Amino acid sequence: MTAEIFFCHVTPSGRGAIATTVVWGGQAIEAIRQRFRPKRQGRELGAPNSVVYGFWQTHNSGAGEDVVLSFDDQEKCSIHSHGGIVSRRLIADSLIASGASEVPASEYETRTCPNFWLVEIRQALQQAASSLAALCLLDQLACWSTWPAQIDQLLTRGRRDEAIRQIDAVLRRSTVGLHLTLPWNVVLGGRPNVGKSSLINALLGYERTIVSALPGTTRDIVRQQTVFSGWPVTLSDTAGIREAAGEIERIGVEFTQREIRQADALIGVFDASEPWTETQQLFLDQMQPDLIVFNKRDLARADTRRPAGIFVSATQRQGLDELIAVLLAHLVPKDFEPKVPLPATSAMIEHLRCIRDQIATGVKSVDIALSHPRCADKNL
Repeated sequence: MTAEIFFCHVTPSGRGAIATTVVWGGQAIEAIRQRFRPKRQGRELGAPNSVVYGFWQTHNSGAGEDVVLSFDDQEKCSIHSHGGIVSRRLIADSLIASGASEVPASEYETRTCPNFWLVEIRQALQQAASSLAALCLLDQLACWSTWPAQIDQLLTRGRRDEAIRQIDAVLRRSTVGLHLTLPWNVVLGGRPNVGKSSLINALLGYERTIVSALPGTTRDIVRQQTVFSGWPVTLSDTAGIREAAGEIERIGVEFTQREIRQADALIGVFDASEPWTETQQLFLDQMQPDLIVFNKRDLARADTRRPAGIFVSATQRQGLDELIAVLLAHLVPKDFEPKVPLPATSAMIEHLRCIRDQIATGVKSVDIALSHPRCADKNL
């Protein structure tokens, strides 16, 4: 085939129930006819707004997938298939064999939506880790469809200070906006053998990190991703902080301290079965965690010197719901509202800052509802 045919996966990879691949181009319908067999004979392919159920032949041997095709017209079709990675890859390989070229999702979004802000939100939607994140980002499509025009109106009326104030308000919400797709980084720190690995396993709901009664089993950073009440979270299991007895342990402790500095939330884990000592208090003062957790509450000893904290038992799975609730209260701002503009990508934040600077320096013409950011051009 000499005509160009393109395709793009518009749903994220994974074990989702449905995967959607869009095919378009002057000869798209011919490429589809090579592979697709409708379940009911005589069904016309390519009729605008039509839906056809059938079989997609991924190999010449006849192997393939059950799919549903939905047509915009003769030059654009969406293939809806099983959401598994293997199924999607087989369809992609068969399209390539028929002369089609794969287009990155970012390029596809740019081609189909000229609005920079909406392209960014649509790309973020493909990375949503939960239904909460997806619903919030759907709200953001509505927000960013209108908010840039509101800023533009303020500038038209000469209300530059008010425009800057509103942009600053949106930028202050950038952290929570980014974490609709990027996991919060939660680090567990503590002395060796206080149960950090056991606690992470309990929070994950399955055994993922090595647990041993031998102190210092964890020597490297072990990261595991999960979702708490719709928010993506990375739990980092760190090496126990103590005086390093050797080179390997010294490096492990250095990694731990670096991870702690980069954490969105630091959980200090202590052993509730041990009495509270001056050494533990000194360690707490040095670590300065955001949350204090006492593990092994089923073996806890009463001690009035112990500071306030959350008592849990990783082995008995006690106190985990309270810990998750307190953790999310620390991470997610109390005034979080999904129906106000949230910058969901780094590119959105960068361009908002650029626009703010242009307004503040008196640039006369500022392109708010733009198709692509051009921050380097001071004549915007």
